Amino acid sequence: MKVGYVLITCENDLEDNIIGKLKSIKQVTAVHKVLGMYNVIVDIRTDDIESLRDVIVWKIKKIDGITSTISLISHTSDASIRENILQHAN
Repeated sequence: MKVGYVLITCENDLEDNIIGKLKSIKQVTAVHKVLGMYNVIVDIRTDDIESLRDVIVWKIKKIDGITSTISLISHTSDASIRENILQHAN
């Protein structure tokens, strides 16, 4: 499983509409409205890196009102983190 996060800046009057559209994307597992430099943070889960890229490029970035995005791709999966914790617990 590939995990990605997208930091989104959007037009303020369209925030709630954009959040609704983001929540309708199947691969989006969480949407957070935040304060600060960005307006929204999105958590994405896909089977492979190509699918993750497609969701970001063809679904998220195409939403009207989004003015900029920064994509972060997780280097480790939840399973590898758990495995590492278990190995060091002994």
